[in-house]
Amino acid sequence: GIVAIGVAGIVLWFVVRIVLERVRRALRTRARPSAERPLPCFERLTAALEHAGIRREDAEPLETFAGRLEACTEAWAADAATAVTTYAALRYGGIGDGAIVAQQLDRVARTIH
Repeated sequence: GIVAIGVAGIVLWFVVRIVLERVRRALRTRARPSAERPLPCFERLTAALEHAGIRREDAEPLETFAGRLEACTEAWAADAATAVTTYAALRYGGIGDGAIVAQQLDRVARTIH
Protein backbone atom coordinates (compact mmCIF):
# COMPACT_ATOMS: atom_id res chain seq x y z
CA GLY A 1 0.00 0.00 0.00
CA ILE A 2 2.71 2.51 0.93
CA VAL A 3 4.74 1.62 -2.14
CA ALA A 4 1.71 2.19 -4.38
CA ILE A 5 1.06 5.56 -2.76
CA GLY A 6 4.73 6.48 -3.22
CA VAL A 7 4.71 5.46 -6.89
CA ALA A 8 1.45 7.34 -7.47
CA GLY A 9 2.94 10.42 -5.81
CA ILE A 10 6.03 10.28 -8.03
CA VAL A 11 3.92 9.81 -11.16
CA LEU A 12 1.68 12.69 -10.13
CA TRP A 13 4.73 14.89 -9.51
CA PHE A 14 6.06 14.14 -13.04
CA VAL A 15 2.66 14.78 -14.63
CA VAL A 16 2.32 18.14 -12.85
CA ARG A 17 5.85 19.12 -13.93
CA ILE A 18 5.16 18.23 -17.56
CA VAL A 19 1.85 20.10 -17.59
CA LEU A 20 3.40 23.20 -15.99
CA GLU A 21 6.27 23.18 -18.49
CA ARG A 22 3.84 22.95 -21.41
CA VAL A 23 1.77 25.81 -20.02
CA ARG A 24 4.91 27.96 -19.57
CA ARG A 25 6.06 27.14 -23.10
CA ALA A 26 2.65 27.99 -24.54
CA LEU A 27 2.59 31.31 -22.71
CA ARG A 28 6.09 32.19 -23.93
CA THR A 29 5.21 31.23 -27.50
CA ARG A 30 2.01 33.24 -27.42
CA ALA A 31 3.76 36.33 -26.03
CA ARG A 32 6.71 36.13 -28.40
CA PRO A 33 5.14 37.04 -31.75
CA SER A 34 3.87 40.43 -30.66
CA ALA A 35 7.13 41.25 -28.89
CA GLU A 36 9.24 40.19 -31.86
CA ARG A 37 6.99 41.41 -34.62
CA PRO A 38 8.42 44.44 -36.43
CA LEU A 39 6.69 47.77 -36.06
CA PRO A 40 4.16 48.49 -38.84
CA CYS A 41 6.32 51.31 -40.26
CA PHE A 42 9.21 48.86 -40.71
CA GLU A 43 6.91 46.33 -42.36
CA ARG A 44 5.80 49.03 -44.83
CA LEU A 45 9.42 49.93 -45.57
CA THR A 46 10.46 46.32 -46.12
CA ALA A 47 7.41 45.75 -48.34
CA ALA A 48 8.41 48.74 -50.47
CA LEU A 49 11.98 47.45 -50.64
CA GLU A 50 10.79 43.98 -51.65
CA HIS A 51 8.67 45.57 -54.36
CA ALA A 52 11.86 47.26 -55.57
CA GLY A 53 13.67 43.90 -55.58
CA ILE A 54 15.56 44.16 -52.28
CA ARG A 55 14.50 41.54 -49.78
CA ARG A 56 15.75 41.22 -46.22
CA GLU A 57 16.91 37.67 -45.65
CA ASP A 58 15.40 35.63 -42.82
CA ALA A 59 17.26 36.38 -39.57
CA GLU A 60 19.47 38.95 -41.33
CA PRO A 61 20.67 41.50 -38.77
CA LEU A 62 19.38 45.00 -39.40
CA GLU A 63 22.92 46.38 -39.53
CA THR A 64 23.81 43.92 -42.31
CA PHE A 65 20.63 44.79 -44.17
CA ALA A 66 21.44 48.51 -43.87
CA GLY A 67 24.91 47.79 -45.24
CA ARG A 68 23.44 46.05 -48.27
CA LEU A 69 21.16 49.03 -48.83
CA GLU A 70 24.11 51.43 -48.65
CA ALA A 71 25.79 49.43 -51.40
CA CYS A 72 22.82 49.94 -53.75
CA THR A 73 23.01 52.59 -56.43
CA GLU A 74 19.36 53.66 -56.22
CA ALA A 75 18.74 57.31 -55.31
CA TRP A 76 16.75 56.31 -52.23
CA ALA A 77 19.19 53.64 -50.99
CA ALA A 78 21.18 55.84 -48.58
CA ASP A 79 17.97 57.15 -47.01
CA ALA A 80 16.65 53.60 -46.67
CA ALA A 81 19.89 52.46 -45.01
CA THR A 82 19.72 55.35 -42.56
CA ALA A 83 16.06 54.59 -41.83
CA VAL A 84 16.86 50.93 -41.10
CA THR A 85 19.73 51.93 -38.80
CA THR A 86 17.49 54.44 -37.00
CA TYR A 87 14.79 51.79 -36.62
CA ALA A 88 17.33 49.32 -35.17
CA ALA A 89 18.45 51.92 -32.61
CA LEU A 90 14.85 52.52 -31.56
CA ARG A 91 13.76 48.90 -31.56
CA TYR A 92 16.73 47.33 -29.81
CA GLY A 93 18.33 50.25 -27.99
CA GLY A 94 15.35 52.40 -27.10
CA ILE A 95 17.08 55.34 -28.79
CA GLY A 96 14.92 57.93 -30.52
CA ASP A 97 11.32 59.01 -30.68
CA GLY A 98 9.00 56.31 -32.02
CA ALA A 99 6.72 58.76 -33.83
CA ILE A 100 9.62 60.48 -35.58
CA VAL A 101 11.19 57.16 -36.59
CA ALA A 102 7.84 55.94 -37.93
CA GLN A 103 7.47 59.12 -39.99
CA GLN A 104 11.01 58.70 -41.35
CA LEU A 105 10.42 55.08 -42.36
CA ASP A 106 7.08 55.92 -43.98
CA ARG A 107 8.62 58.86 -45.86
CA VAL A 108 11.44 56.67 -47.18
CA ALA A 109 9.00 53.88 -48.11
CA ARG A 110 7.02 56.35 -50.24
CA THR A 111 10.17 57.36 -52.15
CA ILE A 112 11.03 53.80 -53.16
CA HIS A 113 9.81 52.82 -56.60
